Amino acid sequence: MNITPLAIAEALSYHNPEVHLSSGEDVYIKGAVFIRKNQLSFENDILYMGELSDLPDSLPPCDCINILCAGKGKITEEYKNHPGINLIILDQSTDLKQVFNELQNLFTKQSTINWYAAKLLNTLVNGKGIDYILDTANEFFKCPMYVLDNSFKMLAYTKNIEFDNPLWNEIITEGYFSNETVLTFKRTP
Repeated sequence: MNITPLAIAEALSYHNPEVHLSSGEDVYIKGAVFIRKNQLSFENDILYMGELSDLPDSLPPCDCINILCAGKGKITEEYKNHPGINLIILDQSTDLKQVFNELQNLFTKQSTINWYAAKLLNTLVNGKGIDYILDTANEFFKCPMYVLDNSFKMLAYTKNIEFDNPLWNEIITEGYFSNETVLTFKRTP
């Protein structure tokens, strides 16, 4: 999952944002910075944050600007109707420093997901094998995993895991599921 302006608005939904998106799903945000009153250039993958009073009086021509703002005053129609702006307006009582910290947590989580995805892809590209892939996936998902063939025989499983579960114990001990267990699986919707 990449972070879009819509995902940011949804993550901040408890602030009851007023949202005006012109290019929501095809824009990915990689970070947030505070906007300057005299700012003339904008990057389309950055979220610019600030008080309403910090917004520039006029906007440069642009393909995409992502703005999150709060504070006293009223946002101009130029901002609301600009074809290149993704705009999220929060209540004037919103603490933008707190929102910034919340967004940093969101970016950190996304960075962690991207790191593990790259690590998993690297295991595939380098032909490390299914055992290594499961062990790598376990680092992220933090749960035991196994891979079965069509006859419910185990091909691989995460090692060095303590997990007290009858199904887990059966597959690890026997290397396959019993006919009784397989029939239970087939009956369960």
